[in-house]
Amino acid sequence: RSDARRLIQALEQERVRSFVPAGNIAYAYAGLGDPDPVFHWLELGLEDHSEILTGLRADAGWGLVQKDPRFSRVLERVGLRP
Repeated sequence: RSDARRLIQALEQERVRSFVPAGNIAYAYAGLGDPDPVFHWLELGLEDHSEILTGLRADAGWGLVQKDPRFSRVLERVGLRP
């Protein structure tokens, strides 16, 4: 978990300097099972059209956040039916 958090921190810092898709950061938080930052970064991913969002329904890596009602709303906004 600490390695994953360091990786996320590095991605967030890199995003200040260059383009890092927000959806990728959301995915990393999903791996930690940390829903609030997942949905924060998913919102930003919707804005930057993160390609990873096209696989929201099919990728089990989203884990427990798939059961969160906010996930269905994100699916709708991406154009994937919940």
